[in-house]
Amino acid sequence: MTPCLGLRSSLAALLVALVTANSGSAGGSEALYDVDFNSVWSSATHPTAFPSDAHYSPLVGATHNSGVQFWAPGEIASLGIKIMAELGATFRLEFEVSQAMAAGTAGEYVLGSLFFSPGSSSTSLRVTEEFPLVSLTAMIFPSPDWFVGVHDLNLLGPNGWMDSVTVELFAYDAGTDSGATYTSTNMITSPKQPISLITGGPFTGMDSLGTLTFTRRASTFEYGCSTPPDSFVVTSGIPQMGTTVEFEFSDPSGTMLQPSIVFWSASATADVLYPCGTLFPDWGLSAPGTPGEYLIGTPFLTQGAGQWNGSPVGLSLPIPVDPTLESVPVYLQGFMIDASSRIALTSAVKLVIGS
Repeated sequence: MTPCLGLRSSLAALLVALVTANSGSAGGSEALYDVDFNSVWSSATHPTAFPSDAHYSPLVGATHNSGVQFWAPGEIASLGIKIMAELGATFRLEFEVSQAMAAGTAGEYVLGSLFFSPGSSSTSLRVTEEFPLVSLTAMIFPSPDWFVGVHDLNLLGPNGWMDSVTVELFAYDAGTDSGATYTSTNMITSPKQPISLITGGPFTGMDSLGTLTFTRRASTFEYGCSTPPDSFVVTSGIPQMGTTVEFEFSDPSGTMLQPSIVFWSASATADVLYPCGTLFPDWGLSAPGTPGEYLIGTPFLTQGAGQWNGSPVGLSLPIPVDPTLESVPVYLQGFMIDASSRIALTSAVKLVIGS
């Protein structure tokens, strides 16, 4: 979808005259993640008495800090974890999250959807510097009190927000029901036992049931099909609001005359042939006379970036803090003109701006 004129104006304000040497922070105050729950738990991977109605309760949990821990192996399950693991119900764990939020130790409640296995489900979450940890759980159904999950996962690394994290999922026993099979009758464990990795019955403790993948929504993608792939690249940064993305332009083949003037254009859309582009005769960068790929839609901005003299030309693009920009894609492509008036197109980059 093409942004409205007001949004285009915001993007133009973002991009015009921002060829600077300023550098941005590596992280930013918050980040938005897509969470993909992919389960391989099936009769093929776990043939022992595999249930015909195998599924998971909704993925439930919270973002938080080290001031609270919702679950961990070796710890006694809270009432919220007990009810989630035995019944698949989320209301009590939601209450525990709300208590932590009131105490200033949790950021937000996270709730996904029920799905059958093998299969997948997706949700999203927002983490902040104050609440960079994530704990999530889902009941294995049917079961006495078995579940999968991740606890105290820190998405804020030493150099900023993690771009992507994948966690293997294994079966845990909540320690509240002593049943040994998927369909065991209710057998209350008294006293409660610590949460533990299941290493018997249908699970060995080494057999992954699937994965949770956390992917930072803001992203950069280089694209193009017949253009030298290293002619326009992102060298550092993620397009988060309040940060800076660094690019480099170059002629890898060295066929452009030196000096060549470097320009870049920004568009709200890609070329209709994305991830390839429309071919323009004689505009190829790999060699004179070859076709070039025009990879973006109608530009709303074109800007000079300097001269190419055989070394890469740098470009710094600060991203302002503007909520209207969240999840907006921007398509950028460079082109070069040398003293012989030869025009050559570089590869392109798609930015997805995140908060």
